[in-house]
Amino acid sequence: MPRSDTLWLAGICAARLGSSSAFMSYAAVLPLLQAEWGMSATAAGSISSAYQLGYAASLVVLSALADRIGARRIFVWSAAATALTTALIPLLARSYSSGIVLFTLVALVNGGTYTPGIMLLADRFPAERRGNAIGWFLAAASLGYAVSLALTGLLVRVVGWRGAFWALTLGPLMATVVSAWTLRGGRERAVASGLGGLSLTEGFVNRWAGRMVNTHPSLLPKYKGLHTHQRALEAGESEGGCSVHVVVPELDAGPLLGQVPVRILPDDTPESLAARVLMAEYQLYPRML
Repeated sequence: MPRSDTLWLAGICAARLGSSSAFMSYAAVLPLLQAEWGMSATAAGSISSAYQLGYAASLVVLSALADRIGARRIFVWSAAATALTTALIPLLARSYSSGIVLFTLVALVNGGTYTPGIMLLADRFPAERRGNAIGWFLAAASLGYAVSLALTGLLVRVVGWRGAFWALTLGPLMATVVSAWTLRGGRERAVASGLGGLSLTEGFVNRWAGRMVNTHPSLLPKYKGLHTHQRALEAGESEGGCSVHVVVPELDAGPLLGQVPVRILPDDTPESLAARVLMAEYQLYPRML
């Protein structure tokens, strides 16, 4: 895996871990809250149920929003909103009534770092490396759940449950910073890159199946998606190049019509390589029509 992709994956996994670090905190402080707020077992369980229902709703709603305004925005927004709502719990929670509202509020914003994150991974990685990337992403979430239980259990002994929640706020806050940095400058694409910067829906592509072609600045199937020249240089490739392929719903995966290799020079930068590849694209594309 190219170094740029490895760092990108590490960043988004760290963000997912941080945003999950308060997910299981209610279970860790339940005995304390049940005694302090005078809750019955039924009342205590209803907070957990409301949290899970809120999280389920957030997965549906925020995933749909990601289709409309982009997974990158939803991911970063969700991490920031999780930090804010987690901080409201030690600040405002005083009883069962305020507790169920505040914990549900956290759940309603937290789902935006799950399925939108998988959307970002599917957009970044080709099919042959996508499963491995998603596996790391899901493992990071599970690690976040474990951290949530362990850290909350340790902190409540020292600073009480309110202090523990203040500390847990640092997880999604870190996730906000890391995800904003990792995903900075990214462009959302519904189906395909290239095509003059257009964003195409799957329905549009299917209606024009076999009649649309795209130029891509790499020797496909290598380096699908963005940052192709930087990734080729970081991988130590001896040549870059360009490809013309038929557009299909999967990113840069259509049948190849032609390719032109471009030798990478020792002092090449992504910009200098891009300039030479662009000239190759001008020569290749008309021949493929």
